[in-house]
Amino acid sequence: MKKRIYWRVYGVNSFIAALGSLAAAVFVFFLALPIFLAAVVLFGSAGAYMAWRLRKVLNKLDGDLSRRADSDHAERRYSGRNGPIIDVTPEDVKKLDD
Repeated sequence: MKKRIYWRVYGVNSFIAALGSLAAAVFVFFLALPIFLAAVVLFGSAGAYMAWRLRKVLNKLDGDLSRRADSDHAERRYSGRNGPIIDVTPEDVKKLDD
């Protein structure tokens, strides 16, 4: 008589494998979530600080430029109607007029 050998395969059901993969993905997501949130907070605060500094510098520049424009306007107002007068007549013509 011929001897028969039966092999019993203990394989993993595909549903259980999918369920395990889904559980592993959820675990990795919740493990990586604090790292992601920390990166968002870090880069957000750095960006907010840089925007605050840039706004501060631009406001100072705007104030300086407006102050300079006001002082230039005051100088032009007292220097005559059409600005300062520059005499460019040659010296020998001035002697004839005297």
